[in-house]
Amino acid sequence: MGLPPIWGGYEYTPKEMNERNSVPLVEKYNEAYLVIPRILSEKGYHVTVTDPYILNFDQSRNTSIYEKYKNVQTFYTIGRYSDLWFSQNNFNIEHLVSGDIIRNSLWFSFLKISPPFFREIIYDNGKYWGSSDNMDAIRLLIDNYAVLDFLPALTDYDSEESSALLIANDTTHILTFLQYPTYIPAIDITDKGNGKFSYNRYYHVNSALYREMGEWLEELKKNNVYDNSRIIIVSDHGTNIDAKISDTELRIPNERRESYNPVLLFKDFNSKGKLITDMSFMTNADVPVLALNGIAETINPFTGKSLRENPKAQELFITTNHIYDPHKHSKYTYNIKKDQWIIVKNNIYDPNNWEKVEE
Repeated sequence: MGLPPIWGGYEYTPKEMNERNSVPLVEKYNEAYLVIPRILSEKGYHVTVTDPYILNFDQSRNTSIYEKYKNVQTFYTIGRYSDLWFSQNNFNIEHLVSGDIIRNSLWFSFLKISPPFFREIIYDNGKYWGSSDNMDAIRLLIDNYAVLDFLPALTDYDSEESSALLIANDTTHILTFLQYPTYIPAIDITDKGNGKFSYNRYYHVNSALYREMGEWLEELKKNNVYDNSRIIIVSDHGTNIDAKISDTELRIPNERRESYNPVLLFKDFNSKGKLITDMSFMTNADVPVLALNGIAETINPFTGKSLRENPKAQELFITTNHIYDPHKHSKYTYNIKKDQWIIVKNNIYDPNNWEKVEE
C-alpha cells in the first residue's frame, strides 16, 4: 500500500484509493505506476522503469501497461546479475549449499528415527529449523545488491535525449548481517562493527544500499551528469524498530514513528552546498511533484486532478493495516478496519500530532 503513492501521488494513498470505490483496485494500482512515466514520456523524456511490483496484480512480470506509451521501456533486473556477481567476487555459493546439504542429511537421520508425531516439528516445512535460511537470505540479497553494485557499469552517457530512470530495488528488505566496514555480503561475517546499531540487520542492509548508491553518484559526477540530474531516493515504508528518531514515544499502543517514517532524499538540478535536513511535513506521496516540478504540468492524466492537491495541509490518514498482498483485499478497495487508521499532522516528533481513529 506504500508503493502507489510514490508513483502516483496522494490520489493513490490507501484512504483516497478506498474513496474511489467504483474503480477496481488493480486499475488504480496500474494508474499509479503510469503517472510519472506517462507524463515524462509525453514531454520527450526517454523513460526506463526497472522491476515494477506486480503490475496487473500478476507475479509473471507483466509489463503490458507500458506498451502503448512511446519512449517507455521496462526491465526486470533483480536476479539477472547474481551469477556474474558471484563469479567476479569469488563468492563460493556452492560451499554454502554443500554445508546445508550435509546439515540437512544429519537432520534427516533424526527425522527418520523419531516417532511419527514428532517428525513434522523436525521437518519444519523442509527448513529443518532454519538450515537454509542463511543461504536463502544471501541469494536473495545478491539478487538485489548485484544490481546496485553494477550500476556504474550499466550506466551509459551517450543519450542525446533527456532520460528518466525509475529504479526499484529490495536490498533493504533482505535482513542479514554484512561485513563491516564496507557492508559487502559475505558467507562468514567476522566483524559487525562496534556502533550502537552494529547488531541491527536493518542498519547493515541500509548501509550497503547507501554505500552502493554513493559510489554510483560519484560515477555520475565523474561523467559530468550529476549536476544536471534530479535525484530522489525514497522508500515505501519504514519499520517498527527503535531507531532513536525521537525521545518521546507515541501515545498509540504498539505503534512507533519508525514504521511510518520512510526515507526521502532529494537533490534538484544543479543544486549545490552541504546536505540539509528539511523538517517540513512531507510524505512519499510528494515524490511525483518533486520529480515533475518545472518539467511538466503536474496533472494526473487519468483523473485530471492536480498532483499538488493533497490532504496533508489539514491532517493525513495512514493505515496500520500491513497486508501487502493485493489478492487479500477486495476487488475495489483495501480491506482496512475502522480502527486501523492513524491521523497525523505537522511535526511527527510531537506525540500530540498522532491520533488513533477508533471507529
